[in-house]
Amino acid sequence: MVVILYLDTVTQPDITFVLLYLIPIFTITWVSNRFIGYIVSVVVTVMWSFVHIYDIIPSKYENVPFMNGPTRLIIFILFVYILDELHKALHEEWKMARIDNMTNIFNARAFEEILEYEVERSHRYHHPLTLAYIDLDNFKIVNDTMGHHEGNRVLKEIAATLKSHTRSVDIVARVGGDEFVVLIPEVPSKDVENAVIKLSHQLLTVMHKGDWPVTFSIGVAQCLIPPCDSEELMRYADHLMYEAKRKGKNTVEYRLYRDSRRGLNHK
Repeated sequence: MVVILYLDTVTQPDITFVLLYLIPIFTITWVSNRFIGYIVSVVVTVMWSFVHIYDIIPSKYENVPFMNGPTRLIIFILFVYILDELHKALHEEWKMARIDNMTNIFNARAFEEILEYEVERSHRYHHPLTLAYIDLDNFKIVNDTMGHHEGNRVLKEIAATLKSHTRSVDIVARVGGDEFVVLIPEVPSKDVENAVIKLSHQLLTVMHKGDWPVTFSIGVAQCLIPPCDSEELMRYADHLMYEAKRKGKNTVEYRLYRDSRRGLNHK
């Protein structure tokens, strides 16, 4: 703050107002919140008024500090308020574009972006990457016999269960009406199989408690030797999920995936 006030004495008023006051307040408000922006605005205004009132920075007009101080504070507060509202609106727009409204997890669009990023990261650091594609068996029965409201409850419970029984670095998304995916980075093959089995059991437990006749067909594509292609990895996990359905549903189909550019090698 002292540096800002010193620079205030050696720069033009218009430049000072924008560069030394509005821009710092903009930055602080944007990265923190409205409350912090208000505090900074008050502190800056008080310090500016102090140095002018006591002639630390002389003014041509005696009443300028008394008039400009409150005016500056009002401008700063309005600026912070408008900026914070804009920030909230942009955040809400981001959520609407990437968060599934029903389940409050990532939607298909967001997952595609994240998958592309994680595949590139897997290329760079040569870490394993696993994609589990989950489809609900008998979900139509719930909608037809219990109503869509009950079907929505099922979807919400599944999303909550997936989020609460995966790691913070794992990515959970809803990519279709009754289709979910879990992206699991940097986990060895044997650990992934155990994790998916436990997750499947937990999902079945939740369905049993809710008295819902829903089971899960899961396709697990494991990319252990990068590079993988994100679109092909997604299609292959989806293919494995349908393999699980063809084998009688309520099962998990695992397979190793390798990039088609190097030749598919499924084990």
